Amino acid sequence: MVEAEALPRALKLAEGVADNAPPAVRQIKEVVRQRLDALLDSEPRTERHAYPLMFGTADFCEGVKAFVDKLTGD
Repeated sequence: MVEAEALPRALKLAEGVADNAPPAVRQIKEVVRQRLDALLDSEPRTERHAYPLMFGTADFCEGVKAFVDKLTGD
């Protein structure tokens, strides 16, 4: 990637992230942060910790519904 393209691409990516539910964005940021700190750790503890925190929230349910709707074409 050419350096001149980096900022516009990063801003576009940031806009896409910002369109997501804040609780989900916070959790994925924490997961990424923890995984970067433990790259050599082969056990995915952070994912197992984050998933139950999100499961059952309104945002989680909305995301699942949107995913299923896309699969069924609704």
